[in-house]
Amino acid sequence: MKVSKSHTTILLVLLTAISCLDPFSFEREDMDPAIVIDGFLRNNDGPHILTISNALAFGDKFIDPIPGARVVLNSPEGTFEYEEESPGTHVLKKGVLTGKPGEQYSVRIELPDGVVIQSTPEVMPQPLEMTRARSKFVRLQVLTRTGLPRRENAVEISIDANFPDPSREIPYYIRYGIEEDFSYPEQACGGLHQPKTCYVNTAAFTNDFTLLTSDVLSRGQVDSLVVLQKGDLNPSHYRGKHYFTVYQLSITPAAFQYWERIREVINQDGTVFDRPPARVLGNLYNESNDQIPVLGYFEVASVDIERTAFLPSEFFEFTGITEECSFFSRNRWPPTCCQCLGLPNATTIRPPWF
Repeated sequence: MKVSKSHTTILLVLLTAISCLDPFSFEREDMDPAIVIDGFLRNNDGPHILTISNALAFGDKFIDPIPGARVVLNSPEGTFEYEEESPGTHVLKKGVLTGKPGEQYSVRIELPDGVVIQSTPEVMPQPLEMTRARSKFVRLQVLTRTGLPRRENAVEISIDANFPDPSREIPYYIRYGIEEDFSYPEQACGGLHQPKTCYVNTAAFTNDFTLLTSDVLSRGQVDSLVVLQKGDLNPSHYRGKHYFTVYQLSITPAAFQYWERIREVINQDGTVFDRPPARVLGNLYNESNDQIPVLGYFEVASVDIERTAFLPSEFFEFTGITEECSFFSRNRWPPTCCQCLGLPNATTIRPPWF
């Protein structure tokens, strides 16, 4: 192809301009090996769960479990060994141990390659009372990707709680998390089909958590504290009764500082189980090799639980959305209207409190 003189001149000008630019690169956390521990002990009869995995690159999920570890809980009542229910997931089954406020706990983890990880002992704080949880539908004003405002249907969860003696020298440290459960009833689809109801659970603390200390309170009571505002509601999640479970965790000062750091650096488009753009060290350390850091936290906390629920009629009346399994749209039913086990994490086992 023949290149004209004018084209050659333009190309030379562009190359000259590019050569004058300073080279740049995106700063990112190095990808050296790191071990991730996520575990907890509560003041209930369990199950108490601890997971072990390798940290992947920023933006990836912790989906690289480390199987075959031995996990032991140290408590005033003796030592208790976890059972590995699936690769990297260890459980103290329900009824094995109930955490007691005022007592000290820690874990020791022996990996298959001989690496030993230990948590700093923590004393379980005293539980605090959450008197009520409320839920309501609201319309939030949000910005689109182009910066234009729009209205969005959302759920708002708030709580009332009591904090005895908020003026005490050591404040109470609280973390809130939300768990969702909903039922999904099948429609009668003809033939020998017997409609059933599925139940779906979304684990707590994966996206949203709220932190609170009693030293910011003027009195020993919290009224209508908003702990969640969630938009982008999925209509299929509201075909049956939809529960929100609020966990109020009384945590240690060290745990509070850890979650504050997580909140500062977490990618808001991800979850707390994404690797953050900066390493956040918790209360775990590598006894065998301090060059390989341990991320995550073994949290010792007292918990109080309250639930609030929506009926399907409330959702569809507020949003004006048409129910996806309506008899009037049978020819457009998704497969789940007849086979609800096609939903992610669906089961036919009804929670005892549902």
